[in-house]
Amino acid sequence: MADYKEAYKMDISDKDFYDKARNEIQINVLAPLHLVSLFAGLQSLDTVINVTSGLAFVPLTKVPVYCATKAFFHSFTISLRHLLKVRNIEVIELIPPALNTDLGGKGLHSEHPSVADFIKAIFQQLEEGKNELTFGYSEMLSKATPVEIQGMFKRMNP
Repeated sequence: MADYKEAYKMDISDKDFYDKARNEIQINVLAPLHLVSLFAGLQSLDTVINVTSGLAFVPLTKVPVYCATKAFFHSFTISLRHLLKVRNIEVIELIPPALNTDLGGKGLHSEHPSVADFIKAIFQQLEEGKNELTFGYSEMLSKATPVEIQGMFKRMNP
């Protein structure tokens, strides 16, 4: 898992920064854009769900390109929701926080909420008809004021 963890960390001064950044942009931006453009042509399409992150609102500087791609997709999702409204296509944004998984390395996220609690909350929000699905820290980040965002940024990036 060390390779995975290192794949997302980026430093602008690394010799492979551009290549790593380009790859992450292709995966997190271009691939989902391509899928949306393909599915938008389907007459049967009634829902699009885009996955962003709490890091779309407050970046973690160790993973700057990841955060930027999620911020891009957050903005794109808001526009897409407006653009597809005339076709009665619902556009949902799923905004997960860090969860207790081995993503990035074993034990790295063990202090975070469980995936089961996250899924339960997300399904409840879907039943309530919400189109921005948040949980825990991502809910706080998505609703934060500029002053709160500055404080969270300083705490997350000492």
